[in-house]
Amino acid sequence: MGKLRGCALGVLALLVSAGAGTSGCSLALDPTDLSRGSDRSDPPSDPYAGSIDAGPGAQDEDGFGARVDNGTTSGDDGGAVAHEAGLSDAAPSVTCPGFALFCDDFESGGLTRWSQVLTTNNGLARVDGALDGGGGPFRGAYAMRLWAGTNPSVGGVVKASTANVNAYVPAMTTGAFVYRFYVYVPAVLVTDTSLAKLAHRDPLSFPEDVNLKVVNGGGVDRWRINVDNAVANDASFDSAAPVPIGRWTCLEWSLTIGHVGRLTLSADGATVIDVAEDTVGTMAAGYDDARVGISYSPGTVVQQVFVDDVALATQKIGCE
Repeated sequence: MGKLRGCALGVLALLVSAGAGTSGCSLALDPTDLSRGSDRSDPPSDPYAGSIDAGPGAQDEDGFGARVDNGTTSGDDGGAVAHEAGLSDAAPSVTCPGFALFCDDFESGGLTRWSQVLTTNNGLARVDGALDGGGGPFRGAYAMRLWAGTNPSVGGVVKASTANVNAYVPAMTTGAFVYRFYVYVPAVLVTDTSLAKLAHRDPLSFPEDVNLKVVNGGGVDRWRINVDNAVANDASFDSAAPVPIGRWTCLEWSLTIGHVGRLTLSADGATVIDVAEDTVGTMAAGYDDARVGISYSPGTVVQQVFVDDVALATQKIGCE
């Protein structure tokens, strides 16, 4: 089945009721163009200088920072500058179900549909046509490569890396929210590496979040869902099923948002985690920032994942 294309008009009612502007089939929320950073050309040592969308990748001399897709610069976590363009108004070439809020199959060759591309502390995010070790995207010509590098120890502290993309969605305090994407993990990841995250755009004021992570034990990765709020108190739920290495896996992560919440993760159509938990705690604002990619890597090892065919919705999407 080809990549699902277009978005139905039925989603407009949901977005208008949430106070979000709509155009085409994507969300146009709080467009802001932060000041442009200085462009840097990729150094010859850049391992992915030949990739499509060579935006993220240029490193500062001190090893921190990477150019974002649009040419702005993100630095360390104390001063990152990231472009926030709102989701594209153009009719996407992406395939997505008619009820989806947002989709990207990366066939545009760039990351401009996303509200933000965030790379800090030696993180890279870009579109690529080839996977390490051979093979290619799940489908089509391109997938998204997310790479987190190592960082120097400063005063005994190693800064964590970030390499993710963010889609700004209408604020949600109740109801369902679903991620569907295909992920390729070429090698085992370290514990608590985050692959997706539902959070708030202002994490300093509203630090609550829900993370899809991995946990490593005995050299084997397993899936983990982590809920961090005043009630759940950083609760983690791990799968018995291992994370497949070296092949594409379809993930569908469903969240019921509320005090009587539920978290379900399916891998290739099989449920691997299904738990009840308070997913909002005492948060006054709703979740409005859906992130995909490496939201956290410890900075002590080089890690990367590939992502393809992302869809976000308020109901289950399913794998093909």
